[in-house]
Amino acid sequence: MLVAAPPFELPYSLAVPSQERDRWRLHQSLLESSAELVARIRAVADDPILQELDDDARMRELVTAQLGAAVQ
Repeated sequence: MLVAAPPFELPYSLAVPSQERDRWRLHQSLLESSAELVARIRAVADDPILQELDDDARMRELVTAQLGAAVQ
């Protein structure tokens, strides 16, 4: 019988920074990591779901705009 259990520690991405600008930077970092993984997977096989992940470009634009607004 196979069973599953929760991890003993939370992933780093759940440690949300307290400063707004740092939260947007974290979001940007996660989007960049996702884009890199999509590119690596595409090198091996193309899957329709990868197109949905590629649509994160709009979200990257939003994050960049938010980071620009946080500076002002």
